[in-house]
Amino acid sequence: MRLYTPDATRKLLRPTLDRCGYILDYEGQTTALVAAPPHWGTVSVTDVLKALAALNEQFPLGWLKDFPVFITDLQYMYYDGRTWSDTGTVAKTYPQYIIICAQADFDEPRAAMVITHELGHAVMLHLTDSKEFYGKETPMLAAYRKLRNLGPEINYGWAWEDQLYEVFAEDFRWLFGSSTAKLERFRTMDEAVDPKPPSEEIRRWFLDLIPKPVPEFHVQVITGKEESQEMRPGEFIDLVKLGAIESYRKYGILPSITIAQAALESGWGKAHIQYNLFGIKWTEGCGYAKVAKTTTEYVNGVAKTVTAYFRGYKDFNESILDHAKLLASPRYLKVRQAKNYQEAARALQECGYATDPEYADKLVSIITAHALWGIDKEVSDVFRDIEGHWAKADIEAVAKAGLMSGYPDGRFGPDEPVTRAQLAAVVNRLLKREG
Repeated sequence: MRLYTPDATRKLLRPTLDRCGYILDYEGQTTALVAAPPHWGTVSVTDVLKALAALNEQFPLGWLKDFPVFITDLQYMYYDGRTWSDTGTVAKTYPQYIIICAQADFDEPRAAMVITHELGHAVMLHLTDSKEFYGKETPMLAAYRKLRNLGPEINYGWAWEDQLYEVFAEDFRWLFGSSTAKLERFRTMDEAVDPKPPSEEIRRWFLDLIPKPVPEFHVQVITGKEESQEMRPGEFIDLVKLGAIESYRKYGILPSITIAQAALESGWGKAHIQYNLFGIKWTEGCGYAKVAKTTTEYVNGVAKTVTAYFRGYKDFNESILDHAKLLASPRYLKVRQAKNYQEAARALQECGYATDPEYADKLVSIITAHALWGIDKEVSDVFRDIEGHWAKADIEAVAKAGLMSGYPDGRFGPDEPVTRAQLAAVVNRLLKREG
């Protein structure tokens, strides 16, 4: 996914003929925008990224590939080339892109609800053979209608609460969104009370839509700034956090360590080479782009031009995951087994990752200065190897009940055999709870 910040979105706009607003024209699809009321605000890129990370754990989003999402500080309005009409719309989803506009409520819950809802529309457009909202109902949507027991009053009319695709998007939000994204319920116009939530059967129907195999999900944040311009630490952390969490889920490297290494080795993103944050060299057969960089080195006091080749990535997250594969080798086992960031930083030093004798201290300094340990805490209660597993919900339930705790490195081992000792421990905990 390509996530455009308000600054990046503004660079793509052109003024309307009447000079009253702006037009976003992307791949032939236009959106009209005007200045928002003074008390309105813009949803946070950070909040959107958090919602995407949580959603991807429940409903893998890799099928989106480079699908663009635009965030803007402007208000959406309908424009026919002559007149403007306020429709009350705060976000739009098209086959080509999603745009999230300025709105009266723009806190974290609102950001989570809006992006999750709009991605529900994207699921409908891209995974149910539907190319538009008002076209002929496809067999897949007809199957959804029947499974959801929706009557003919749920159609494609003007009242948005009674439109099939809005019910579809709200079901998606309720089934797969984060707890923050589910703070409000949705009801159709003829429902006086909250409707019955979508069933487990509906959840399975949605999950069956996901194409197999599912590619890795990456988010490239387009900031609208020149690559050479130095980012603030907070901006850089927002850009790499999602990849750091995914790295932890797959390989067990603490997110704080990954972010601190990326910051230290790239100068907070300023010195990267085509998104290569860690200076990993290109090798034959590595599968990544070959990027040349010429440097001057001095040999016996004589200047010599040397060309080195580095791996080029499509975004920072891809660089982070490639770096994690390096730390997944047996050499760095102590790093993955570390119980906290201090231990992990020292283990990196002891395993010979860097020659700088102060490398571990520098990592710890970055982590503490920017409270990156808080991200470790966010992911510490979640097993990193159960995503997509058929027993995920049951595993989380027994863990929450205190019956099973998994391994120290953050794994649960859902497909590993249970030993007699492990089974006895579970029985003992259960008996103590019931006794």
